[in-house]
Amino acid sequence: MTIPGAFEESQYAAVADGRYLIRRAFRIIDQEARRMGIDPLAFQALVQLAGVRSATRTVTDLSVRLDIPRGLASRLATELEALALVDRLPSPDDKRVTLVRATPAGLDMVERVFERCLRSLTALQDEMTYEKRAAVLRNWARNFAVTDLVLPPETTPTTAPTAGL
Repeated sequence: MTIPGAFEESQYAAVADGRYLIRRAFRIIDQEARRMGIDPLAFQALVQLAGVRSATRTVTDLSVRLDIPRGLASRLATELEALALVDRLPSPDDKRVTLVRATPAGLDMVERVFERCLRSLTALQDEMTYEKRAAVLRNWARNFAVTDLVLPPETTPTTAPTAGL
């Protein structure tokens, strides 16, 4: 049955495959964070800090990036500070604003968790053919209006790229 404006069957398959890959990858990363002794949401806060050059964001920015209430972001920052993984400091521009900066130990934690995830993420990548992974990326590009993404339609590279974070 075709519904006007609906996805084609291949697009639904790409959505399903994409959700599968994302959920599995997040689960792998969350489990490894727990093994390293850190709550997965707190670890994601560290990832958000590691993702900016200064390794610093406001508590409000963290709450937006993690899609959580500001109070929870503040509690996460306090917990991470107690573990010496972040420093909290006042903004030099606005004393009402609290900045959260990853410490070298916090950035090291991100690196160690990701290093420990690589084997599992590579195995996850190998579960799906290159063509299916490419279809997932084409679907995401289409849905997020990334029109300049160039992926081969249905070709397999001579050497498939390895998993990355």
